[in-house]
Amino acid sequence: MLFVSWSAHAQPVDHPPEFYVTYGISLDGKEPKAGSAYCSVDKTCALIDDADIQLNLTISTGLSGAAELSVSCKSFDCSFSGRIPRVAVRDRSTLYLVEGSDLGVMHDLVARMNRTVGSVKLDIQTLP
Repeated sequence: MLFVSWSAHAQPVDHPPEFYVTYGISLDGKEPKAGSAYCSVDKTCALIDDADIQLNLTISTGLSGAAELSVSCKSFDCSFSGRIPRVAVRDRSTLYLVEGSDLGVMHDLVARMNRTVGSVKLDIQTLP
């Protein structure tokens, strides 16, 4: 989890603190994507909303400094490897995307795990 100490004297009140995110996304059968974004604390920031890879990725952080990454796929149901659409992230994280958003399928008392379909790499830097 990203924890940051924001100084009230660092920036004017009308301009919330910012952080910088670089990311790389790899999905099965698609070209990898990479990019970066300047994001404001206490607001949701769209990292990628790409029609080609059919993925929407956002990050948000509160004044407490805890960052949360959210994912949604447009052409199929997806989640992070914990089968959840949102996850707490730290300054550097690698997360795996899986097909489906449930805990897997039970069949004859055997749990079948959701198939891994890609990964997301993040680097979050706070700005002075």
